[in-house]
Amino acid sequence: MPKSSWSLDVQYRVRNLLKELLSYVLSYREDLQLQYKWEDEDSRPKLIVKTQRRSIQNLAHFEQQSHFYEAINRLKDLNIFEDRRFHTRGKDYWHFALRLWSKDQQINLREFDKEWQSRKTDKSKKLEYKKQPKIEKNNVIDDDSQSVFSRADNIHQRSFAIGTEIDTSSIIYLDLDSILQNNIGVFGNSGTGKTFLTKLLLSGLIHQQASVNLIFDLHSEYGRETALRNQKFNTAKGLRNLFPNEVETYVTDTESVLCRSVLDVQEFYLSYDQIEVEDIKLVSHELGISEDNLDNANILYTEFGKSWITQLLNMTNDEIQMFCQEKRGNKDSIMALQRKLLRLDSLKNMRTVVLHNYINQILRSLEAGKNVVVEFSPQSDMLCYMLLANMICRRIHSYYVKKTEKFWQTKNQKDAPRRLVITIEDAHHLLNSNTVRNTIFHTLIRQSWKFYITLFIVERYPSRIDKEVMSELGTRITGFLNHEDINAIFTDVASNQNLRSMMSKLNSSQQALIFGYGITTPVVLQTRSYDAKFYDEISNRCSST
Repeated sequence: MPKSSWSLDVQYRVRNLLKELLSYVLSYREDLQLQYKWEDEDSRPKLIVKTQRRSIQNLAHFEQQSHFYEAINRLKDLNIFEDRRFHTRGKDYWHFALRLWSKDQQINLREFDKEWQSRKTDKSKKLEYKKQPKIEKNNVIDDDSQSVFSRADNIHQRSFAIGTEIDTSSIIYLDLDSILQNNIGVFGNSGTGKTFLTKLLLSGLIHQQASVNLIFDLHSEYGRETALRNQKFNTAKGLRNLFPNEVETYVTDTESVLCRSVLDVQEFYLSYDQIEVEDIKLVSHELGISEDNLDNANILYTEFGKSWITQLLNMTNDEIQMFCQEKRGNKDSIMALQRKLLRLDSLKNMRTVVLHNYINQILRSLEAGKNVVVEFSPQSDMLCYMLLANMICRRIHSYYVKKTEKFWQTKNQKDAPRRLVITIEDAHHLLNSNTVRNTIFHTLIRQSWKFYITLFIVERYPSRIDKEVMSELGTRITGFLNHEDINAIFTDVASNQNLRSMMSKLNSSQQALIFGYGITTPVVLQTRSYDAKFYDEISNRCSST
């Protein structure tokens, strides 16, 4: 009897069968002759499948019939597969159960990888380790076989090389499809390289077309070319420079951009008639607006419609009193609301009337597969950042909910929403405990996985992020931090003593600990340099495709 093989090639094929089958089931597809249902048994659910062998082969992209039987045998060896056929010989009809760990695809894939690894002998592990590509001490990836993107012998189909393990110098690949199934956090003190690490990850997502991206760029660091720290004449390219046909940049401070003679951007103006009462509610904490103020805002909106803010700001005290007598509003509350909304006048991109709706334009770009950077100048009022981020994301959430519900009804892959990643810089402004429950991000952080949205937060002070938000981050990548912020990183993380020990290995720059989805085990790595060699890699691959 032939010996069971636990090689990487076999692992890739068996894992891909499991991945594609779960994807088919969880997407409610019906385009193959394949019947399925869930059967719960204690804490280990069973997936029951009835189908033809060729349907499984097509789904898993097996090139040979032998690969099908090989996969079935390995699943049996792992005690996952249960044959429920009455006749087991000479039949192409298959009826079986898979005893899984969860009804979540990524949890199953992660547990599968652990089980597979446990079946390998020490000898086979050493042989595989010797076959792994090594790099020089300067951590430069030289040839195309050691690409920053997918490797032929990597078990993940859509992967990205984020750096090298500091102990072994082996290249560390992230499974981009897995990492996007949950929210992501990148953390680190100033100067630890988190901005460049974020640019690396976003570049991988854009190039591999793993997602469409919306980036709220608070410090003008992601869209366009920026100066390097402590280097007068060297610059780092922005995403617009690397992907000129795939990235659009909108700026909220056109005067600042024009002063720098930058023309390759689009302006972004906002008008009062585009702001709804619900938008004001989302930034009520920043404006100091009470529930009573919001109740009276609804009275104004009912009377004046879209022009409610313009009408309010132009009303005299006598006109407010007359309005309250006729519409049963509260004079003191409306006058207070008027004073508080006057802050909107200070925003550089605010206009009384704008003929063009830039938020709708951004939504259309995202729907068409374009990546969008919304840039705020360093002099921007924080209110501008919070208002626009909430307004845009509230409309995105509404659109994605409707799009997803349609997909659930039709079960047609053409109706599936594009996977969207929303990157928030200095996230504590929007996600701190005092603010987050008033914002759209409280809804997104808890529901994003249902609606094809991933939040990607970038933060210097994780201790300022709400604990509930931290608990919703499936993947965390952290550079050097102080003690208080380290404690925040491990919110709701079981057995974190080992992770704390791994963090002690970090130097202050360009090293990070990564754990969670997208990677099999936690690892401390030297992050890939965001430099001319990386730019060339992107350019060469873009031209070849």
